Amino acid sequence: MMKKIWFVAVMAAICVGCATSEATRQARAERQVKEAEAVKKGIEAKDFKINVNYVYPVGASPMQLSTPYYLKVKGDTVTSYLPYFGRAYSVPYGGGKALNFDGRILRYAAEQVKSDRMVVHMDIVNDEAEYVYTVDIFDNGSSTIDVVSNSRETIRFSGNMEMPD
Repeated sequence: MMKKIWFVAVMAAICVGCATSEATRQARAERQVKEAEAVKKGIEAKDFKINVNYVYPVGASPMQLSTPYYLKVKGDTVTSYLPYFGRAYSVPYGGGKALNFDGRILRYAAEQVKSDRMVVHMDIVNDEAEYVYTVDIFDNGSSTIDVVSNSRETIRFSGNMEMPD
């Protein structure tokens, strides 16, 4: 009799565990769909912000960032608040603004390159230099930013897109 009760209790626990994992899988899938829609909507509306947590300078080791750096796109304006580590070829006296500026977007092109990834190309100009920002954004919001400048070495950042509530 005790074996039967024990067997029924174990089977009930397994069934409850399976039901919970199915509900969890379904909730996770729904969350992923919502995140993907939010990412795509932000990119198409030219209204998104990427919080950066790693920098990958050319010829140096990657570094984790503790200060809240970001790239924000709003319409035809970009706010770049990013650190710069690398070689500068031609900059104003004192080092200039580097990658800390508000600039005008001259060209904005977004394309779906894979089912789970979009790429945004932006040509940006400010009073010091011209930049090309290439932003890879996955459906879950994880992102990489490549910055090419006519006055500095290329640099890469990684971070996550800020999702709306």
